[in-house]
Amino acid sequence: MRTLISISSEQTLPNVLFIKQFGAFDRYVFLTTDRMEEKGVTRWVTQTCGIVNYELLNVHAEQIDRISEAWETFAFYPHDQLTVHLTGGTKMMALATYSFFTNLPKPPQIYYKPLREDDFLQIFPQPDTVPVKVQLNLLEYLSAYGVTVKEAHQLSAHQSKISVAKQLMQQIRKGNVPLEITQALHANYKEKDKMFLTGGWLELWLANYIQQHFKLKQDAIRFNIRLTRTTKKSQENTEYDVMYVHNNRLYVAECKYFSGGKFLKSKINKDWYKLAGLQLHIGLYATPFLISACKMSPSVRQYLTDSHRLFRIKAFADIDTIGNPSKFNHFLNNL
Repeated sequence: MRTLISISSEQTLPNVLFIKQFGAFDRYVFLTTDRMEEKGVTRWVTQTCGIVNYELLNVHAEQIDRISEAWETFAFYPHDQLTVHLTGGTKMMALATYSFFTNLPKPPQIYYKPLREDDFLQIFPQPDTVPVKVQLNLLEYLSAYGVTVKEAHQLSAHQSKISVAKQLMQQIRKGNVPLEITQALHANYKEKDKMFLTGGWLELWLANYIQQHFKLKQDAIRFNIRLTRTTKKSQENTEYDVMYVHNNRLYVAECKYFSGGKFLKSKINKDWYKLAGLQLHIGLYATPFLISACKMSPSVRQYLTDSHRLFRIKAFADIDTIGNPSKFNHFLNNL
């Protein structure tokens, strides 16, 4: 019987990647804590990986002797073929688990995944490096962090509008404010395309550009997304402009275009705070960034430079960058 030992953690992505890459096991055992189960992290992993039956070994996160005792009394089968994945949990949980399993008469293979590296490291019984081959799509990534997608738009459903978005960007690159956008901003403009012309076009343009640039599959990217955490009892939702997964990393873009083509820093603080909270809710692999189809003044650039590190926002770019394919490709490649 092939048995996988995992350690539950708020950073669920390593466990999801490991399970999906190393194939179906006969038995899944998760070392966990009350806090992790209250948050639901083991359930997020098992649901994302399609695991119906699994076992929990609940311990105190910092009491190494108690953790060791828990493993000693846990029921293993004599002919179990064990695999241990140490990524996750506290240091005490990992140390106790490593110590117990390396001293078994028939020791298992033990793996660890370093943060932000694209390899699993086999650390016992002999060192080895296994490249990560599995690629998660966007919904799988979000599911791994207990996030429910309430609404999202696929590029394939908006092909007819992509050419319009490109035309608007072409005018803005030349320093013009498109007449269509000016008209749509008027209070008496009641046409169905108002939302598209007052901001949706930039989200669509960016999503299409990113998909083409990275050659992403359709299921790796969405725009105009509304999300909620599965653990929230309220109906609170969070909206993001563009989300995509590339090489198992999540990228989230906020898009801004203001009337007249002038960037207004006073109107982005709410979005700044929203992006800043990403890594608290959707994992350490989340990379937020800001793009604007406006030109930023030196004072605005200084404001963003001073504040984006504090808010953990990776980078920002204005029309001088996104309007130049060579510069924008470089920007995206270095996020």
